[in-house]
Amino acid sequence: MKNKRILAISVLLFLSAAVLFIAHKNVNAEAQIENEIYGNVSLEDEFADNKVVIVLSKETSMNFKAYTPEDFPEVSISRVDDSTALTMELVRKQLEAKKTGDWSELELHVENNMLVDLEKFRRILDLTLTNPGKENVITVIKLLAARDDVLYAGPDFFFELQALPSPLPSN
Repeated sequence: MKNKRILAISVLLFLSAAVLFIAHKNVNAEAQIENEIYGNVSLEDEFADNKVVIVLSKETSMNFKAYTPEDFPEVSISRVDDSTALTMELVRKQLEAKKTGDWSELELHVENNMLVDLEKFRRILDLTLTNPGKENVITVIKLLAARDDVLYAGPDFFFELQALPSPLPSN
């Protein structure tokens, strides 16, 4: 009887330690995802010579600021476009609904399961450079990479569609 108790306590302690270890690993993995990532790019790559794309950190993404070229004084840019502007408006509405409990404005989004995962949402900004050139794009990426509020900085790559899918046969 005493041995069974000792065994049961040992098993419970082992399982508790295993759960804590797994939880610690998951927290570290989440933190690693939020660490800065920077685009690896070379002059031979196919990308726009006048744009840089950045992804803002989680905290900065939730400030809903309207960014201008003056917000990036370390680089010379003429324009800032927010690729996630429409999604950001939905995020803003979701946060308000979460706070007030009134989801009526988002009824269709809720019914169609089309809400934004607030934990994963990050804003994407397209920065247009004043001085075009692939070398300048790479320089700007490195400068923006030094910012704490930038999760990713990279070029605006060109992608080509290689093949079109075949249409479905009609019966």
